[in-house]
Amino acid sequence: MLAASSVTSALDLGVNTFIKYFDYQEFDLDGSSLNHETGFVPGLGLSLVHTNHRFWTSYAHGDVNYDGQLQSGTPHTTDTRQILFSNGYEYSFYANEINAISLLAGFSIHRWQRHILPSNGIQGVNADYQWQQLYVGLSYKPDAVFDLPLEFDLNIFGTRNSSVDINLENIGFGSPRLEMGNKPGFQATLNYYKVVSNQLTVNLLIETTRREFGRSGNTSISNGISTLTIAEPESVAWNTSFGISLVYRQ
Repeated sequence: MLAASSVTSALDLGVNTFIKYFDYQEFDLDGSSLNHETGFVPGLGLSLVHTNHRFWTSYAHGDVNYDGQLQSGTPHTTDTRQILFSNGYEYSFYANEINAISLLAGFSIHRWQRHILPSNGIQGVNADYQWQQLYVGLSYKPDAVFDLPLEFDLNIFGTRNSSVDINLENIGFGSPRLEMGNKPGFQATLNYYKVVSNQLTVNLLIETTRREFGRSGNTSISNGISTLTIAEPESVAWNTSFGISLVYRQ
């Protein structure tokens, strides 16, 4: 999760903590749901802003509910451990004379470790997702006109180099890598901020992100005795975070 963007000539150091409502669903070829994972995942983030440049990183870790099915179609429930890493860079500049609107462009790298935990005698599955995002957007600060301490960001992004490594070593099939389909998504952030002093600002944030991945191609794998054909299904993640950040200005 990120603090909202703004152009500054000072050096701003930010730290934030957040709780993410995680909502992830996979779909079969006919559009029916294969599984649905929901729950709250806590996280931490850091940011550094200088002039028009912003660098940020975030980490989240927690267990959510898994409601899905086995390969046979038998219903299956368990927990899924989610570990999410993100790092990014953003460039912003004011687009009008009253400094109410900023234009944004950025690049980010993401890694998501998804551990479907063993339950009811069924073995778990570990998957490691990686992708990159290129995004553009705008930031609007109404306090420049209406004296409201709010900031709204809207970003449109595209994913690239999206892949998942599935660990099947416990059943002798290694760790095949599947290339997922890249699709566009969006992120919106609403930030209420309180200037405590010349050096300290407190932010309350709500951020929502919708991301989709297309189905991978079919891949054949073998353990030397039998052969399986696997594919990563189409998926949608719509996550919403609630957080608080402290920004220290030097």
